[in-house]
Amino acid sequence: MHGGKGSGAPRGNRNAFKHGVRSARFRALARYVRASSRLLKDAAVLATLRALPPAALAAPAGATCENRAINPMQRDNVRPRAPLPGAEMRRPVESRLQPLAEVRPGQRPCGPSESGNDQPGKTSEYNSLMERKKGVGPTAAVQLAPVRELSQAPAVLNRRRNDTRRSSMIDRRQGIALLGALVAFGGNALAAPRRAPPGQPFSWDWLRGRAAALAHGRPRPLPHPDPRAQAIDYDAANRIVFRPDRTIFGDGYGVQLFPLLKTAPIPVRVWIVESGRAREIEHSEDMFEVTPGAGPAPQPVPGIAGFRVMNKGGVGDWLAFLGASYFRTAGAFDQYGLSARGLAIDTGLDGREEFPLFTSFWLERTGEGLTVYALLEGPSVVGAYRFINRSRREGIVQDVSMALWLRKDVERLGIAPLTSMFWYDEGNPQARIDWRPEIHDSDGLLIHNSAGERIWRPLGNPPRPTVNSFADPKGTGAFGLLQRDRAFDHYQDDGVFYEKRPSLWVEPKGDWGPGAVMLYEIPTRREYEDNIVAFWTPARPARAGSSFAFDYRLRWIGGEPAPSPLARVIDRWTGTAGRPGTDPIPNARRLVVDFQGPALQGLGRGSGVTAAVTLDRGKLLSVDCYPVVGQAARWRLIVDSTRSAQPANLRATLERGGAALSETLIHQFN
Repeated sequence: MHGGKGSGAPRGNRNAFKHGVRSARFRALARYVRASSRLLKDAAVLATLRALPPAALAAPAGATCENRAINPMQRDNVRPRAPLPGAEMRRPVESRLQPLAEVRPGQRPCGPSESGNDQPGKTSEYNSLMERKKGVGPTAAVQLAPVRELSQAPAVLNRRRNDTRRSSMIDRRQGIALLGALVAFGGNALAAPRRAPPGQPFSWDWLRGRAAALAHGRPRPLPHPDPRAQAIDYDAANRIVFRPDRTIFGDGYGVQLFPLLKTAPIPVRVWIVESGRAREIEHSEDMFEVTPGAGPAPQPVPGIAGFRVMNKGGVGDWLAFLGASYFRTAGAFDQYGLSARGLAIDTGLDGREEFPLFTSFWLERTGEGLTVYALLEGPSVVGAYRFINRSRREGIVQDVSMALWLRKDVERLGIAPLTSMFWYDEGNPQARIDWRPEIHDSDGLLIHNSAGERIWRPLGNPPRPTVNSFADPKGTGAFGLLQRDRAFDHYQDDGVFYEKRPSLWVEPKGDWGPGAVMLYEIPTRREYEDNIVAFWTPARPARAGSSFAFDYRLRWIGGEPAPSPLARVIDRWTGTAGRPGTDPIPNARRLVVDFQGPALQGLGRGSGVTAAVTLDRGKLLSVDCYPVVGQAARWRLIVDSTRSAQPANLRATLERGGAALSETLIHQFN
């Protein structure tokens, strides 16, 4: 395609320069070949050129050269004004370490159409390299890679004579022939490079480094909610589904994406990791489809809100990441309930809680299951997370590694936070306004502390927000929110099946150091509002510039986290104090608790079983414990106490001869 009059193209064949696949490399090569083809016979010079990026070969401002026709195939035509790079390099190719020839800055030869292309005031990397010769610039030794002598190149280099009447540009045929010879005889740096695998390199170490760099750099804007997602309410969301034929990975670990929703309006980025390289999933219009339903069809909003992992067969899912840093699984009974979070910041502090976001996810299918990597970002923190997820018969297991870098001071840092809902149960019937006997996703907080004590704290729906702390100076053993009551008739809900809601158990790995398990409860009158949060908070201050790292295991289970002979709390009631059939004791209340377990098997009233009970506010009026008639290994504790103006905590354990027969109950009166 010859540039004609008015075409705006220089004379000669411009396609070899502008439209070639390797045009940048081609131009760099042409400049030097036009100047001196004999230099290509010098392995050291070629190795130097190979090691330089294309940008390094651009001409500096003010560079000049002879404006005459040059045949790059004929060595006699080379007449540069200044000494050329490598002109003194006539040593054998076996010499690996050679000094660079002297060259004066600004006098590198170039083609007429290339002069003056560099930005003013900038010196090319090539000139900087050439200046490292004694007397020109700082002394430096350059390691040159061995290459084959180009003197062995076939006659293709000279088979075509350049037309000196044309401009000094190389035409298409000469360019192709020259590049072919270079590829065949050692010029692989100037030939087409190998095609890079798709995506970009990725690893857990890279993600941690990325998070640390973001934390120490200037904060970047966080993604904002898309206002159009407000139109995607609960009913609309149920009609927008990810196309099954687009499912990522195989059966049992197939991943489907969530659209932006009213409850999850912030877009995230999702990458697929294969063989150490990550490829981003781009949103497309045909990614989601709208199913038939009542009313106008909802319009999916461009973007991805999260993802879920499908069951075998593609019906239902067992793991989901959606919204802020929330995630949850269906547990052992294939029923969703409580959730977990990546991090809690200043939870329970009036108006100060911060909700950092998982802004990017990387998904990798491995022999262990599905590994999810996540980047956490917020005003106060940047974090890197790794979740190794496995679906087992006894429940879902997640091995979590996390690393945090703080940008600001955090008063209350919550590690492994769990979020649930508790409206009412048999222990607080005064909160009941619904016909169903009980409504809750979890009914208690269980703690195994470093001293070997097992603590059961029944959840409540207090009249005001409350925070309870369970300190452990040696570091906690484990904790979790459990749904112990598995009887359908206690809930009578055949739509959402509260008796099947999973329990979530946190098992720290390594030494977390001193700290405390914290429980935050807020009032609620609705079952779709989470009002319970439990997490571990370290005793070490969380100051700006500090970092933290924790490893732990999450077990989404249907029973107890670990077998124990100790009796556990299985029922609890509250009411007025006093003997049944008589007038209630004024300004007093009663707590009734049933314990059951192997440690109580075969014990009767004369077995020496006692109840150790303490109360931090108010006064104990009576304490009694006895075996329940007709119930094996089941004992009942009855405590009457006076009322108090402030919340009061009652602590109780069944003992025999000073040894514990039961877990420790901590009940809070509100």
